[in-house]
Amino acid sequence: MEHAIIKSLFYGEFSELEGKISPQTQEQKTMLHELDALLGELLEKLSPDDRKKLEDFDLLLGQLSLVDEEQSFAYGLRLGVKLMCEVFLPVG
Repeated sequence: MEHAIIKSLFYGEFSELEGKISPQTQEQKTMLHELDALLGELLEKLSPDDRKKLEDFDLLLGQLSLVDEEQSFAYGLRLGVKLMCEVFLPVG
């Protein structure tokens, strides 16, 4: 995403957002804990080479997820701004 303001909003870098963006929900925390436990079990059973491949896979999947989240955030923000602008256009 090339828009610096949108990216800063996404990452919560505006002081106005401090304390207003909710941390992970309990459901998310539970899922992350379960994923960590499963990943730990897998890592224990794999050879060092396979462990490295799984860690690389997990890292790449996380990076892809972040890119998707950034794009979704930017799309939602642009759509919201377009909706707000439409309010000021004449009807008909």
